[in-house]
Amino acid sequence: MKAIREMAKEHIEFIGIPSAKFLSPLNPGEPLTIRMDQQRDDTMEFTCTTGPRLVATGCLQYRIIADDSPGDS
Repeated sequence: MKAIREMAKEHIEFIGIPSAKFLSPLNPGEPLTIRMDQQRDDTMEFTCTTGPRLVATGCLQYRIIADDSPGDS
């Protein structure tokens, strides 16, 4: 989530994970790729894969916060 905050053009605060489904275990040492796709103004869908295998899917919910707000660092 820190990487997403650093790439965002605005300050954001993560407020929930409305859905998450874990489909397959990730074994120690396996590389993990996380893909984030913007859906609406306040949600991003994510997928986690290792090679061709889908590990998890879900949705993150966030809000844009003012520069002077403390956020959830």
